[in-house]
Amino acid sequence: MTCDKTKTICDTYGKDKQIIKAIEEMNELTHELFKELNKKGVKKNIIEEMADVFNCLDNLQYILNIKWSEVIDIMYEKKDREIKRIKK
Repeated sequence: MTCDKTKTICDTYGKDKQIIKAIEEMNELTHELFKELNKKGVKKNIIEEMADVFNCLDNLQYILNIKWSEVIDIMYEKKDREIKRIKK
């Protein structure tokens, strides 16, 4: 179920801008994670970038008409596959 805020944001800016925004936010999170690897990360910054990415994913889910249940099913499949790799 999509919240009114997500609908308003996506309907206002449109698909292309939401895709670009998601790419930008994922890049910012990547940058903060590299800082963490270099022992210069700031937890608050990582949390903020994660929140931005989650918001963008929520917007993409709405605008691309993807069911969260589909995403979650594939997430669990991928985790199960990785656990099998670990146990080999």
